[in-house]
Amino acid sequence: MEEIFRKQILENKGTIQVDWRIPLEMESIWRDGVLRLGEPKEILQFLISSFRERRQKGKILRFDFEKVKSSDSRKRIRVYGADYWEATGYAKERNVSTSSFLNSLLRMEWILTSGFQSFRNENSNLKNEISKNEDQFLSWGA
Repeated sequence: MEEIFRKQILENKGTIQVDWRIPLEMESIWRDGVLRLGEPKEILQFLISSFRERRQKGKILRFDFEKVKSSDSRKRIRVYGADYWEATGYAKERNVSTSSFLNSLLRMEWILTSGFQSFRNENSNLKNEISKNEDQFLSWGA
């Protein structure tokens, strides 16, 4: 079984498919992340590297972990396996679900960066085109 799993990861260039439950009130933050940071794998990579850096410096803000409900929106996304396993480890340390941990990190980074304003200032034409054709460009369920 482990061999099959390893083979699938190699075939998918190190990515795995996961479900990330996002509460309704976080949908706008998720969309900001997609527009500013890029694909979900890039969002997760940014969140984990930022958390790792803050942890090493001892500058982790105190934040609450909200429980994820089964009625919350589910994003089926492809992310780098190593980043997801690292996030899972951090979530287990705090005794919360991985989705709950990631939602809290996403909200914290969104607040600290003023809505991800300091990242990827795309031109307005591209943003308009994406918003017009959301289904085509955001096929991963953003």
